[in-house]
Amino acid sequence: MRHIRATITARTTACCMGLFMCAGMISAATLQWTDAQLLDHIKGGWLAKCAGGALGGPAEGAGEDTTRGLPALNEGDITNCTNDDVYTQVPFVATMAAKKNGLNGIYSATMQDYGNALKNTTFPLWFGNQNARDALNNGIAPPYCGGWPLNGVVKNGNAEAIDWQIECQWIGFVTPGLPAAAIKIDSICGHVIAYANGVYAGTFFNAAVAIAPLYNDIHPIIKEANKAIPFNCDIHGNTDTLIWYHDNNPTSSYVDAYNWAFGLNGQTKHIKTDFVVGSRNNAAIVVIAALWCDNSITKAVLWAARMGSDTDCNCGDVCAIFGSMLGYANLPQQWRTTYESAQAHGINCSFDGTGASLTGWTFFRVLDSTVAISKKAILQSGGSYANGVYTIAVQDIPAPQWFEKAGQLPVPMPNAVRYSVRHVRPDGLTLALVADANNRLRVEFSVPQVAAGRALRIDLMDVRGARVQTLVEGAFGAGFHTVTPAAQDIADARSLSTGHYLARIRSGESEQTIAAPVVR
Repeated sequence: MRHIRATITARTTACCMGLFMCAGMISAATLQWTDAQLLDHIKGGWLAKCAGGALGGPAEGAGEDTTRGLPALNEGDITNCTNDDVYTQVPFVATMAAKKNGLNGIYSATMQDYGNALKNTTFPLWFGNQNARDALNNGIAPPYCGGWPLNGVVKNGNAEAIDWQIECQWIGFVTPGLPAAAIKIDSICGHVIAYANGVYAGTFFNAAVAIAPLYNDIHPIIKEANKAIPFNCDIHGNTDTLIWYHDNNPTSSYVDAYNWAFGLNGQTKHIKTDFVVGSRNNAAIVVIAALWCDNSITKAVLWAARMGSDTDCNCGDVCAIFGSMLGYANLPQQWRTTYESAQAHGINCSFDGTGASLTGWTFFRVLDSTVAISKKAILQSGGSYANGVYTIAVQDIPAPQWFEKAGQLPVPMPNAVRYSVRHVRPDGLTLALVADANNRLRVEFSVPQVAAGRALRIDLMDVRGARVQTLVEGAFGAGFHTVTPAAQDIADARSLSTGHYLARIRSGESEQTIAAPVVR
């Protein structure tokens, strides 16, 4: 309860009605906003997204720098928004705006419609976006242009790059309190661009933006949004690991978290990484910035800029969550002053490049269109409008039904859920048991540098401490390891009866035992 937006009535003329359940989880509830407050929410999201991208832009490609400062936001950052994480969203907004009054409302725009919108663009693109547009222009239809395997062949070599996670927030903006709707649209549009972790990063951020208006604390937003993606994907595992580290190291800084997660300054790496514009690396940076910013949007954008990688996009991503949570009226004064000054000067705030139009859309046209779509989404999702007030029927985050892995077709999520969350110790010894999408049991563990090469053994035990099976035994180097036990009777998760087990990992003087419940 304490995590739910304490100031929500400041943005409403009527209180948020209904019940909010334990640990920040949103249950059946309604949220009431006037037209002005809905506009404030969406304008806050868009302005924060634009501002974050502009502030992080100068640091792009410069690498990590813990002393880096930020420039002041100026009118040109709004009037000539040349960041690709902003202008790439416009064709998708335009597509939904044109289709929203169709038979299926906000779901009327098909994957093919979004694909055509991307195909017909001429503005600069990179990585997954460029690969997808090239594939579309070569006759490869969605979802194959986004990396969905076609006869065993992947047509997008950057399907797990950062592209979708940086340009998906328009969906969260138009679905306030409606994460189920956001995730459904995310899957339709996201697969035009990406696949597997490339899509899951966008799903995670869309869920975060969609539920953000219900909170006044970004920490539970991150935790709740992680429920939107499969437990066995890398984006979920990395976020889970960072949440654990944050909660168990209350005096740590974002620098501590960054070094610990990425294995810098002689430390063991604790997350799955990829490359400078990969979804894993950059999603983790955004999560670190969000968790270690003390609920300050200005700290969050600064931390994201200092950690390097794709800084304009990461700064824009974390600011989009904050913008959705805070609304326009609660954004930093300097950002609002800059925006209002541009308006006062009669500048047509545009998503245009310098000297050449990129989209033909202005900031105000995007704003008007997303507000109109949002009103449609609210009414279509069980909400209502009466006496000048929208009542939003707040949705729960739905459980993922399918799992995607790069280069492989999707498979249903397993009946056996993850046996334990990832437990990470400060000494670097970690252990998790996972049932994969085919109900095969796998053991994930990491070995710190000090234990590299030492004898290591992982046993599965019953609740009395009696050994059921040795899962892993041998000497391993420092870093992450994944092992599928050889014994057939234990490798198939379905052979384990429902109940409680213990898993113990030993290496040298270090030992850890975790609870490993099996749930059907």
